[in-house]
Amino acid sequence: MASLLLLPHGRVQVPVSSIRKSINIYDELLRKTEDKDYHIYKACCYYALCLYDDARREALKGSETPLQTRLLFHLAHKKNDEKNLMHYHQKLDESA
Repeated sequence: MASLLLLPHGRVQVPVSSIRKSINIYDELLRKTEDKDYHIYKACCYYALCLYDDARREALKGSETPLQTRLLFHLAHKKNDEKNLMHYHQKLDESA
């Protein structure tokens, strides 16, 4: 079985084990470097696993980048957090 299954709508389904491996790799990289971008990438993995609280916690440790803003916007939407949804929507408009 292929590790990736292409779906008709252009989506890619990634096995949970691959996402967990990615989280472990980012943990290792974070032990070796102070690059805060790895927190954002790790947060994206948590988001893919629907672990939204973990994703938010990890994303907030990262650098303020457009990716962080977009991820936090989507997390606010998933959690029905209207205040943060509006805040990050404004930040998205500012970065465009």
